[in-house]
Amino acid sequence: MNKQPVKGAEHVLVCEKCWIQEVMGNDVFIPISRKLLANLADPSPFWFGPRHLIEADTKYVQLVSYVIIEHGSRILCYQRGNDSLEQRLKNKLSIGLGGHISLQDARITNGTLDVVKTIKAGAAREVREELEVHKVVARKKLVLLHSRLNTVDEVHCGFVEVWKIDSSQVGTKEKDLRTIGFKSLPELATMQGVESWSTLLIQYLGNINQNTR
Repeated sequence: MNKQPVKGAEHVLVCEKCWIQEVMGNDVFIPISRKLLANLADPSPFWFGPRHLIEADTKYVQLVSYVIIEHGSRILCYQRGNDSLEQRLKNKLSIGLGGHISLQDARITNGTLDVVKTIKAGAAREVREELEVHKVVARKKLVLLHSRLNTVDEVHCGFVEVWKIDSSQVGTKEKDLRTIGFKSLPELATMQGVESWSTLLIQYLGNINQNTR
């Protein structure tokens, strides 16, 4: 591992892996409940570390915002091209926008890091940078996602939200991002080339729908 200082290195929000294990156990998903939000109110396990070091350090897990855009009962699907900085997302379909929580997203309440507000600020920045979206009429905290399917997933944990917007007309700001359109869950379930987190969430949301019928 290169431990030399890197000028202008990006710093991202991370937490101790033992914290993730304590709150999630072996679960892939846990609902973002009042109990979880109370755990997140304690900032002591969280800090901002240089991304070029943290990416390869399995003692820590990087918190990632993951925003599902919904209009009516349909979900926005998009594709990233070959120029994507995230290798695992190149040419993959996805239903989640967002990314790492940067130092610029940090929010302070009563002199300490406010983890939830920081994650929400990071999510808003990422969506604002990537999409031309209409008014967000509702935001719902959904789940924490930690899949451990591979070495990349092992060191990332998604804070998943669903944002409902007032129009299906959505444009992109990034040339490497192409919208596929709003799709129903059954349509998404049949699509090929979907990245791993989206695949898991499509199944999760499908199960919720079945259980609420």
